[in-house]
Amino acid sequence: MNYMKAKDLAELLGVSTATISLVLNGKPGISDTMRKSVLKKIRDLGYEDMIKSDAPNEEESQEAHNKVIGFVLFKDGGELLGMNSFFPLILDGIENRARIHGYNLAIINIEKNNIKNEIHYIQDSRCDGFVIFATEMQRESLMPFEKLKIPFVLLDNHFYEKRINTIEVDNELGTFLAVKHLYELGHRKVGYISSGLNINSFKEREFWAKQAMRNMGMEDPEQFSLTTGYPQDKSEQVMDDLIRQGKTNATAYLTDNDIVAIGVVRALSKRGVRVPDDVSVIGYDDRPVCELIEPKLTTVRLPRTDFGAEAVSRLIRQIDGRTTCVTRTKIECSLVERKSTKKVRK
Repeated sequence: MNYMKAKDLAELLGVSTATISLVLNGKPGISDTMRKSVLKKIRDLGYEDMIKSDAPNEEESQEAHNKVIGFVLFKDGGELLGMNSFFPLILDGIENRARIHGYNLAIINIEKNNIKNEIHYIQDSRCDGFVIFATEMQRESLMPFEKLKIPFVLLDNHFYEKRINTIEVDNELGTFLAVKHLYELGHRKVGYISSGLNINSFKEREFWAKQAMRNMGMEDPEQFSLTTGYPQDKSEQVMDDLIRQGKTNATAYLTDNDIVAIGVVRALSKRGVRVPDDVSVIGYDDRPVCELIEPKLTTVRLPRTDFGAEAVSRLIRQIDGRTTCVTRTKIECSLVERKSTKKVRK
């Protein structure tokens, strides 16, 4: 029996102890070429008894290396997945979690208006399962994905009548925190500014924001609420028109997301309305641009790393057959107070 230690074996072969550990235990994290080379040297030296019995052989190693999770960017118009998209901010969490579990990540773009021709991209990538970034998805677009008979998880959307695992933002909590913040600052005339996009998550935010305003005894939010547009240039232009028409009489506004909020802030500033001295504004998402504008934007922060990573973990439990139950997981938000909110002027 050999009593060689992994550290000594690593020195003998001229590789790191981490590499030896991955090889001996059959764990992912190194190339197949390196794994095959090290395994051959170990066997040639007569130390094959150090290789764990459940470690993969070369053929199994190649198969493990080829495990793939697909990250599907579903576009219906693409307004939210263009240059202002939020998905790059969560991609690191998705990729890191996939790597931890020994999976590669394939990014796949699917357009709604060409879904019949593009759905084969998922099959061609030989995905074991996939996460759909479904912010722009509506119910009728689910069927082609269901027909694939491959495990998947929806990210940033849900459909009540479908038995599908979903990971979502807790919009009820996020908007409550924003409304509560404004209430504590003395605001009672608070409006909601909608982008007008047909996005389920945005509809939730508007519904729960107005519900929270009513529950806290604020004035009817409908008389102060507006619809502008998306992205920021449209929201700025429409808000500018509304200011000129005298249709903006709230002391504070909540918005669909940060991009809309930035357009609103710019329009107010252009017309001499000071933010936050005259009007407070709150965004949603906490994109990096929130700290680059003046004033820095108060917003609701989404936990970017956890958001995507949790979808991957849920998917892998499906792939491995460790669970058959369907779950709808909500990821908590938090309020980030910066400089675009202030106590109401008396």
